[in-house]
Parts: sequence; C-alpha cells; structure tokens
Amino acid sequence: MAQMIANLKFKKLTSTAIEPSRERNTDAGIDLYATRKARIASGGREVLLTGYAVQIPEGYYGQIEERSGFSTQNTLKLKAGVIDSEYRGEIGVVFQNCGFYPVDIEPGDKIAQLVIHRQPKVTFTFVDELDPSDREDNGFGSSDKKDNYPRITL
Repeated sequence: MAQMIANLKFKKLTSTAIEPSRERNTDAGIDLYATRKARIASGGREVLLTGYAVQIPEGYYGQIEERSGFSTQNTLKLKAGVIDSEYRGEIGVVFQNCGFYPVDIEPGDKIAQLVIHRQPKVTFTFVDELDPSDREDNGFGSSDKKDNYPRITL
C-alpha cells in the first residue's frame, strides 16, 4: 500500500517560538515547545502557547498528545487536544497539575507532541434502539471483572 503524505504548513507567530520538530522521520509525533516560563500551581490549569499555527490538510486532524519523557517527570495531565483542519489559530497545550507541588515550565521545554490522523467521513443516524452486542453497556473496567454480577442502581 502506498504511504499517504500529509503536508503540514507551520506559521511562526512569535519571535520566541521554537520550530516544531521530530528526531526521526519515522516518529509519529511532532514535538511542540513552550515559548515562555510558567508555573502551574497544584490543582491549577494553564494553556501553554507554542508560538505556531498549523494548517492541516483536509481529510486529516491533529491530536495533541503527552510526551512520555515529559509526563514521567512531572504531575501535569493533558486536558484537551483535537485540532481540526480548518483551525488556523495558535497551537495551545492545556495542562492541569494533578500533584501537590507547583510545576515549572521553561522556554524551550518540549511539552507535547502533535500526531496527525486521517479523518473518516462520518454520518449520523438517530434511532430508538441500537443493535445488540456482547458487551452491551458494560464499561469502565468491565473487561477486568471475573464474574458478571448484576449492576446495582441506587
């Protein structure tokens, strides 16, 4: 099967922005960098701007993902992350500090990665009933349960 190529266009918005990059051509994620110093308090939420806007081709979308190295070094949790192909604003990365201590971000820190996905055409149909399945409405860890006890509703 021929490899699909999605050409991304990045526009630099601030003089302090560091170009999004990846170490190897085979890396799925494109590293995104912080443009300013920030301190995220315990329980706090912050939008870290990257200084870049991106044009994603039609038929694709971007997903902001945590970087494994960054996420193992602190208590920050990524909060949002879909970039539609029509969006042309600055890429922002939303974090919440789930730890007990503040987390400091320095300019140039690799804070997240942008992963590009193909976007299928999706249609909606609204129905009164859904087709049955083996799983039905068992969610939130149901595949880990050994016994199939009846659900208790309070």
